[in-house]
Amino acid sequence: MIDKIKELIYKYAPDIDMVYEDENLYERGISSLDLLMIILDIEKMFNIHISDEEIVDIRNINDISDLISQKNQ
Repeated sequence: MIDKIKELIYKYAPDIDMVYEDENLYERGISSLDLLMIILDIEKMFNIHISDEEIVDIRNINDISDLISQKNQ
């Protein structure tokens, strides 16, 4: 799952060459629009819905992964 999330990050932010799971995405240059596009792709990929309130709390790849896991239980 982590690899799929990273692929999406690199898709929308091709200038980022590597990002760690616990690294703040905003500090690495991911814009809020990039994150929204990533989340939309994740929703389609994993057939889940992520609310606006949940998106606000996302800071890193681990947050995204945890949210996907919660939604798939």
